[in-house]
Amino acid sequence: MRRSVMIAGIAIALAATTAAQSPQKKFMGGPVTIEDQGSFFIGGVTKVSEHAAIPFAPPGQTAVPTPQQITIGQMYVQFQIPQRKSGPGWPVIMVHGSTHTGAALESTPDGREGWYPYFVRKGIATSVVDQSGRGRSGFDQSVLHEAEARIAAGDVKGAAQPCQDTVNALNARRADKLGTAKAEYLKLDEMGMLGVTHMMMLDRRNLEIADVILGWVNRNVRGNGERRRSTN
Repeated sequence: MRRSVMIAGIAIALAATTAAQSPQKKFMGGPVTIEDQGSFFIGGVTKVSEHAAIPFAPPGQTAVPTPQQITIGQMYVQFQIPQRKSGPGWPVIMVHGSTHTGAALESTPDGREGWYPYFVRKGIATSVVDQSGRGRSGFDQSVLHEAEARIAAGDVKGAAQPCQDTVNALNARRADKLGTAKAEYLKLDEMGMLGVTHMMMLDRRNLEIADVILGWVNRNVRGNGERRRSTN
């Protein structure tokens, strides 16, 4: 037993020595002097909801929801301004796509320097955002809490109301010529697809659901040729 402990101690000491000797991997391609850096939130609207947080009550008492004012739709922005500047002097604002966050612009998955630090090193004042509802911007959890509360109370149809409200808001913007997005609430349970989870792209019936989406696209999205003809 004593010999095993000694061998383990030697192995740990060797690993620690190797780690101390190995240079730490650097993401950036070189040093940079920063004149200023920081972060802030932009945009957002206030909302009063009884479901901003899950209500709590001591044992034996009933939890009563309390109206609270929260801010939703805000966007987180971080920035760096290099001391030595180059180019025309305009700042660059980097906006990620898809379901990513601003972290996608900081470094690559294999550990190389990303666009954000690279632009700063090249003398460009640069900002990176987390789009609203993602990453450090946060998201409106009250709609999830409200749906959970309605389901717990047996109001299954009411739990779906936040989804319908979102669809109505998108179509209202389209009607007011403030956007071009067209939305429709597709209720899979009414199509006979029961037990589908929110991770529907990984669900047991994922390809059936994909066909539903493709069918909606084919019915509602015009092709390039149709779009060109409609503008002539």
